[in-house]
Amino acid sequence: MAKVEKFPVNHEQRELNRRGKMSLNCIVSDRWLRVSAPHHSVIDLGTPIEIDVMRANSNSTGGDRKICNLVITVEQLRALLAEIEKKQGQQ
Repeated sequence: MAKVEKFPVNHEQRELNRRGKMSLNCIVSDRWLRVSAPHHSVIDLGTPIEIDVMRANSNSTGGDRKICNLVITVEQLRALLAEIEKKQGQQ
């Protein structure tokens, strides 16, 4: 039988793997974002997407807890990322 070596995965990566590809971890707190798939209906403002602000592993309930949610558009998110890229290029 072959010897099995475990991957050295840190806690943050393990949590991200557990939550899935549509989530983002905060790097300084126990909060994280859960992002829904874009809605099929396109409104005048763009394609809506829901983002839940979550708190990891609440001591009282033992599970993750939703703090609040935001509904933004994919187009707003793309514009924000483009602005971040632009500012990074200026440094």
